[in-house]
Amino acid sequence: MLTFTLVLEVGVLLALPVAVGFWMRQRLGTAWGLFFSGALAYIAAQMVSAVFGSPLLGGLPAGPAGGLVAALVAALAQEMARYGLYRFFLRDVRAGREALMVGAGHGSAEMMVIGLLLLLTLFQFLSFRNADLTTLDLSPEEQDQIRQIVADFWATPWFVPLLRLLHQLLIAPFHLVASLFVMGSVTQRRWDYLAGMVGLHLLLYLSQGLGPISALTVAGLFAAGSLAYLRHHWSAF
Repeated sequence: MLTFTLVLEVGVLLALPVAVGFWMRQRLGTAWGLFFSGALAYIAAQMVSAVFGSPLLGGLPAGPAGGLVAALVAALAQEMARYGLYRFFLRDVRAGREALMVGAGHGSAEMMVIGLLLLLTLFQFLSFRNADLTTLDLSPEEQDQIRQIVADFWATPWFVPLLRLLHQLLIAPFHLVASLFVMGSVTQRRWDYLAGMVGLHLLLYLSQGLGPISALTVAGLFAAGSLAYLRHHWSAF
């Protein structure tokens, strides 16, 4: 059952972004270039987080302080990547529907990266599931460690991938709203818009460290608020 839910999770994470991109393209009449620009902004944010986050975390003890700094770096990287995209590269993008396409690309890239990482993880653990570790150049202690890691992975409750998938789906609408507000921070010179999105993104990241129930609750509130905002303003797009 776990294999099935893992495959389902990976399949949705890889297929849904493509479907969303085509739907947004048809519904809004916006260019694919905006979608891919948003995706590149996400990748750039991840690179910035890796480059600047690791040295900062390296000097901190494990615990709440490290988690807070990691979440803050990630939130700043995500929203500053959006800001830099609008400020320096998409200077002619000023319509709400265009910002939605950029946001869709950003969120879709996140889904697809997570989906690809999960797919690689699944392949790896499938290959080790019935592998004869004695044929590898490993010490007995290393073999025991690998066996334990593999056993722990396959002991994961079958519903965990579904909870992860649900969380990812719930936070997806926030990327659309964040894209709109960050564009507004550029066009209207509203720094409070940018600060607000950083703060909300920080809250979203911090909630993930409080357990699945808290993370899903916060993600659900984000989804409800984001969808309500989009529904109220959709006619303007």
